[in-house]
Amino acid sequence: MLYNSIVTATALLGLAAAQVHTDCNPMERDCPANPAFGTDHNFNFNITPSSDLWETTAGTVSYDAKTGAAFTINKQGDSPTLRTKFYFFFGRTEIHLKVAPGRGIVSSMMWLSDDLDEVDWEFLGSNKTFATTNYFGKGRQDFKNGGSHPMTGMQDDYHNYTTVWTKDSIEWFIDGNHVRTLNSKDANNTHNYPQTPMRMSVGIWAGGDPSLPEGTRLWAGGDTDYANGPYTMYLKSAQVTDYSSGKEYTYGDRSGSWESIKIESGNSTALDALNKQPDKSTSEKWNDLPTGAKAGVYAGGGAVGALALGTLLWYYIRQRRIGAAEAKAAALRDEEDQRENARFLKDGINPDGFTDHGQEYNARELRAGGMANENSYHVPESSPFDGPFDEKSRLGSSASNVSPSLALLVLVPWLAEQWELQEPCEASPAEQPVLPLLIMVLSLVFLPALVIHRGLRAPECLPAPLVSTRCVAAQLPTHTQEWDLLAPISKVMDCRECKVQEPWAPKEALPTTNSQATDTGGLRHLEETMAGRRGPGFNDDKPSRNVVAFIRPV
Repeated sequence: MLYNSIVTATALLGLAAAQVHTDCNPMERDCPANPAFGTDHNFNFNITPSSDLWETTAGTVSYDAKTGAAFTINKQGDSPTLRTKFYFFFGRTEIHLKVAPGRGIVSSMMWLSDDLDEVDWEFLGSNKTFATTNYFGKGRQDFKNGGSHPMTGMQDDYHNYTTVWTKDSIEWFIDGNHVRTLNSKDANNTHNYPQTPMRMSVGIWAGGDPSLPEGTRLWAGGDTDYANGPYTMYLKSAQVTDYSSGKEYTYGDRSGSWESIKIESGNSTALDALNKQPDKSTSEKWNDLPTGAKAGVYAGGGAVGALALGTLLWYYIRQRRIGAAEAKAAALRDEEDQRENARFLKDGINPDGFTDHGQEYNARELRAGGMANENSYHVPESSPFDGPFDEKSRLGSSASNVSPSLALLVLVPWLAEQWELQEPCEASPAEQPVLPLLIMVLSLVFLPALVIHRGLRAPECLPAPLVSTRCVAAQLPTHTQEWDLLAPISKVMDCRECKVQEPWAPKEALPTTNSQATDTGGLRHLEETMAGRRGPGFNDDKPSRNVVAFIRPV
């Protein structure tokens, strides 16, 4: 008897340290209604329970088809706990539990209300011969509420622990055997009697943790040795019965008595969750399909697969053909280049010796050699800028000692030379070297400011750079294109046309056809027009030197 009294008194100290709490105490303020269970159901924990009905409040709980829910302490601080999301107002619970061994380890089942009414089952890992029960009313500490009940094998197998609760009494059973009864009148004349809606928690915790008070650790059987772990408790099933029915429970006042509890009628959310059909797995949905539907799915899948395969095959063949065509075209271009080079060599011309300017090409000589026709133009031997340089006539009275025109004369041909270092006949615009493009952009940025500052009047046109016959097609403008002062290098010529462009002649003075440009009258007309205008750099003695023309290979 003395041993039982000591165990009971010490147990109360441990239970007081169990860290029970409430988010909202209805005896202190208005709180949300408690969702009612309102039914009876047996929960098997061979699978994860519905998240609409249960929640894991601490740690991790694992589930197994044979052993059920496993609550394990692996290290200090572990206390896995599973709790209902619903409340029952008077009722019955029956749990099938295999408790955990280990000094200082406590396996427990607890009912708890929002105003801290509490009913417990507790099992000490260091005690294989007793189960303990307890209760609290409104969180009040009382060292006379606990009870110890002899039993064996609680750590070796599952046992049935049942609790029945009414407004008049609470009864505890082990494997169907009644072990204790608490009458409401015996609990401080009902003041400490648990009587408000409860929810159930099942869990494991270390009462012998070194951080807890010494009295708690003594009650739990001593300090917990985590090195000897893990320590695991198993819950196979739990049946919960709510003796009330309704949608939710509400506290009517601050008394905490069962008479103050209001029951709202209707189906509870827990009942709706229980009646809801569980979501079917993919295999279950497939098995539910009729045979015809399955055949249709197979046929559709086969058709989609065949279409995908056919599309892939078509794409492969198409790409092969495109590649073959491109290779053939490249081979033809190479052959044409070789024939052209051979023709040059036959005529005594070194194709690799072409310069960046066309002064060495004479249309008459090329026609005589069969390399040009009657529509080809003669490239003058002089630059359109040859002749006296009259700075005042170009700049006006506001010109300074440093002439912007001189800068243009230096920059434009140099930029043209840089641009012509490419091979435009073979490369696309996207493949142009970066350096010439950068130089051109910089010229576009600084030349306008220079022109405006120096008062230079921009002519209507500038001459295009003179290039060899091999690269003329990609760089020269057509007769309809007016050369912009700031971007003379950026124009691209149609390979099928090659027109005469006079440096500063108005558009109406330009020939519009090859015949007009090549016949004597057309050339004379152009020279007369240019002589009449007498723009800067015009040479009266050699008017033909002022005609800028280009050779187009035939």
